[in-house]
Amino acid sequence: MKKSLIVMLFVALSVTAMSQADSNSRIPLIGETAPSFVAESTSGSINFPADLGKSWKILFSHPQDFTPVCSTEILELANSQGEFDKLNAKLVVISTDELKTHKLWKTALEEMKYKERDFKDQISPC
Repeated sequence: MKKSLIVMLFVALSVTAMSQADSNSRIPLIGETAPSFVAESTSGSINFPADLGKSWKILFSHPQDFTPVCSTEILELANSQGEFDKLNAKLVVISTDELKTHKLWKTALEEMKYKERDFKDQISPC
């Protein structure tokens, strides 16, 4: 379990780092500062990274809502939330879909059972 969390954390940090490319289009390094942004989410307005305090921040980017792989990945993240809490890591799930689509997808995900668990009010795609 710890190995998979570390791998997910590494992938998320890599994605975060790659999203920071400057005008020279160089690949950023892990540990560099992620860009700040404000967005409306299924949990209300989020100001990244300020709203997450001094915790580790993981940006999980996915291409589109309602896709099978993205759905199972988000359910696995929700299933692992306790482990992320122990690591003082906060998750932000982002994509380019509209907020109304995110809300519909969140409702659909919350109705699913994953590893014998219910996730009502525990899934927050941005």
